[in-house]
Amino acid sequence: MTTTIALRFPLGRFHANTWGHAVNEAVTEWPPSPWRLSRALYAAWKWRAPEIEEMDVRMALDVICDAPAYSLPRYSVGHTRHYMPDITSGKDKTFDAFVLVDPKEEILMQWQSHASSQSRAVLARLCESVSYFGRAESVADIRLCGEGEADAPELRWLYPGESETVAEPPSKVLVPLSPLDLRTLVATTTETRKARRVTPIGARWVSYPACSPDPPPPPSYARPSRVLEKRYRPKAILLRFAPSNDPHVLPAAKQAVLYGNTLHRAVIKKLKLRNLASETLSGKTSRLDPKSRDEDGKLNGRLVEPSSVLLDNHGHAHCIALDLDADRMLDSALIWAPCGLEDFELSVVSSISGLWLRRQDQQFERSFRRVRVFTESWGEPVDLVPELCKPSKKWESVTPFAPYRHVKIRRSMTEHEARETFERFLVTEVNRELLTRNLPEVREVKPVPGDWLSFRRKRRYSDSEVQGFGLSLTFDEPVEGPVALGALSHFGLGLFKPV
Repeated sequence: MTTTIALRFPLGRFHANTWGHAVNEAVTEWPPSPWRLSRALYAAWKWRAPEIEEMDVRMALDVICDAPAYSLPRYSVGHTRHYMPDITSGKDKTFDAFVLVDPKEEILMQWQSHASSQSRAVLARLCESVSYFGRAESVADIRLCGEGEADAPELRWLYPGESETVAEPPSKVLVPLSPLDLRTLVATTTETRKARRVTPIGARWVSYPACSPDPPPPPSYARPSRVLEKRYRPKAILLRFAPSNDPHVLPAAKQAVLYGNTLHRAVIKKLKLRNLASETLSGKTSRLDPKSRDEDGKLNGRLVEPSSVLLDNHGHAHCIALDLDADRMLDSALIWAPCGLEDFELSVVSSISGLWLRRQDQQFERSFRRVRVFTESWGEPVDLVPELCKPSKKWESVTPFAPYRHVKIRRSMTEHEARETFERFLVTEVNRELLTRNLPEVREVKPVPGDWLSFRRKRRYSDSEVQGFGLSLTFDEPVEGPVALGALSHFGLGLFKPV
């Protein structure tokens, strides 16, 4: 019986230095060491699964204490050079070395040891709790493979042993000693040096045949043949805004549509620069190579010819600028796609570093302020912005609701008849929007007084502003968010919050 763990890097980079080497030596660790994996699983236990008993964790980690066999994808090595701020000297030049791999490929580590059902359950829980592996920018998906899943005959395994040639030195990885002492996993480099040791206590070096870089082919975003189960697709990614140097202030919350539209344009620009197509991010259909769709029919390929046909559903991305700290200033943005986001789409969004206008638009958008953008996290909307997603029967407007149609009130109507007509119109329009989003019908719709017309209600400066109303919605049963309805709802208008 064997125990196999699979590692995958959705951003295609593994940032980690071999034990005993400084960052600026640019010595990358390959293959990933079991010592690093044990420390990562130990940290995941302490931070995200503290309810697991220490004895169970020790027994589970003891299963992976031996030197494993590796199944490695093609890879190459690269680095960047940049300056980091320093308190004493101002700035330091840093070498950031990393290993490049195909984001779709998995690294398999297999141990010739049998784990009990309880130990497998603990390992599976710890693996799924790890969000990065190596340095913090190495976003990782780690999972425990099922019984017999890694026994495919086409897999090539790398076993411990010295290099076959003198010209190529062996690859050395750090492996924990068995039986495992959990206290050794928290030892820092400084503590090891103070003890006059080169190798940390509780670990040993194991040699493997030399691994030479072999650049992977250009990424094709088709479903990998080795994935045996449907992968999880995050539905949202949360971005954070930071003010630029001039002026050093965040934009007003009433400009949410302007920044939602600017964010959407930045995403489309990144797609074009990479020659990629995404119905989820663009909201438009595209003519593509027939092989560019996966088994679910989801677009996931190279652009052949764009089309301007808008999608008639609301499963594509919503680019919503948010004021999460309620200071009337935009501090975050949520890109939310009910149909889910692929890895390459997450990579495209994560590459956005700032929002700014084209030079020809700056003279018309005087209120626009440049902001820097940082990716915080991705996952389910309820985990990223719970204040907009918790189930509730009553919802109120955050930004004005803009119906697609106009109410028809005749001059002959009395004030009471006109009010009833307007209320029926609002109920009809809200239910029409809820139906297209597979949400239950609303029981009651009430106008909410407020300065709703001061919100920006158009995407571009040349567009006409749509109508806008603040509403309070009441349902018969709790509804889970996000709830965004009406015109421009994919750019921040018509957003509601639970009450």
